[in-house]
Amino acid sequence: MIIHHAPVAFDREAQVTTEGAYRFYAGLRSDPFFVEPEGFANNFQFTGHDVNADKNIFGIVLEAPNNVLGSNPTIGIWARVMAPAHGTLHQMDEMARPANFFNQAEADKRTFNGLPPAQQRTIFLPKFVAVFQGFGYSEAEATRIAMEWLPNILPYDYTSAAGYPNGRKLADDIVDSGLSLITQGRVTTDLVEPHTDYLADFPYLGQPHGG
Repeated sequence: MIIHHAPVAFDREAQVTTEGAYRFYAGLRSDPFFVEPEGFANNFQFTGHDVNADKNIFGIVLEAPNNVLGSNPTIGIWARVMAPAHGTLHQMDEMARPANFFNQAEADKRTFNGLPPAQQRTIFLPKFVAVFQGFGYSEAEATRIAMEWLPNILPYDYTSAAGYPNGRKLADDIVDSGLSLITQGRVTTDLVEPHTDYLADFPYLGQPHGG
């Protein structure tokens, strides 16, 4: 247990909880993610319309010193959402990179969300290879790319501040990176730029929009 009974902010005031070397925030913030989803449905014809520019989210921010992550600086990070069902907690979602985007069937998406990363290659590697072959990659290339995306963890070397795919900074444009991957470099941007309201200090996510 690191943080216990921390307050949750429902307004513009950032209620930060400090416990030793840790800082924690949970509450309303400006959505940091930038993307134009309409262009994906319009044959990659993007206009630069950022649907999240005026949106808010409920964010969870935990700041921890590198030395608590272990002596090996190269780690893999993932998060999960648990929800109660029939009296016990079950994993309902898991996220590191947006790997579930490559699952085509809704049933596969639901199964993927319920699996820990260690079990994902066994079930989903052939499916991911087939998807990448559908993007035009050879079987060997598709297998290599699928192995990079499975298991779904976010690699992070805490001796480097290079950014994605070494961890992920708020302004890292992962949508452009994904576009380049699935189009083999034919489309490299959705024309949407990072937000300008990120904070230089904790909790880093911008002030929420509205009153």
